[in-house]
Amino acid sequence: GLLCEQCARTMAVPFSLETPRYDQSTFAGRFRHFMDVADPRCLAPGTFFGMSLDESIAIIRAYKANPAATQEPVERLWLAKKIYSSAVHPDTGNVILQPFRMSGYAIYGTPITVGMLLPNPTLFTTVFWQTVIQTHNAFVNYNNRNASQPTPVSKIMQGYAGAVVVSVSLAVGLNEAVKRASMAAATRALLQRFVPYPAVATASTCNMLLMRQNELNTGIFVKDKEGTVHG
Repeated sequence: GLLCEQCARTMAVPFSLETPRYDQSTFAGRFRHFMDVADPRCLAPGTFFGMSLDESIAIIRAYKANPAATQEPVERLWLAKKIYSSAVHPDTGNVILQPFRMSGYAIYGTPITVGMLLPNPTLFTTVFWQTVIQTHNAFVNYNNRNASQPTPVSKIMQGYAGAVVVSVSLAVGLNEAVKRASMAAATRALLQRFVPYPAVATASTCNMLLMRQNELNTGIFVKDKEGTVHG
């Protein structure tokens, strides 16, 4: 039916390094694109896809050097691009460490989330886990930034410090407010479980804005499909 037709169209898409595999004018296309970006299987591509990261890098570099000479099937080229894009920064060409890739965010972020949801949080555990998650977020934001223009170290440290202060202040403040509120013990325990959510959501937004404020202030380079910068 319709699903088979969509799959057939996807399989028939000509390979391109510049454009995504899925139609970005539709929600389904955008969803599938970002599912590829965040696919945790890309952390161990040799196990799940039968193609290592080094192999995908070699295939993509060979294609860039001479597209006409490639002997790889289209499906294998798309797979190589998926693995390559999940691990290699598009501007610097550097391989991003696994904990800071989008494909590794859920895997490496889960233990931190569990730590924040542990019962009976103390001042120390609240400060510790909020600092850990904002440190992780800061590295993720930095490693996935647009690097077409350099970011001063002072801006990076400013963003990191701002995110940690906001996160810790909100978490500690909300915990104290819940402890002092007049309510049943069961209700208090339940509310304390939800304290990390507004603290992390607000601080993570600040983290992203502060860590990447250089892009907002100075903009990014705009290139055409040949890679020529137009401003």
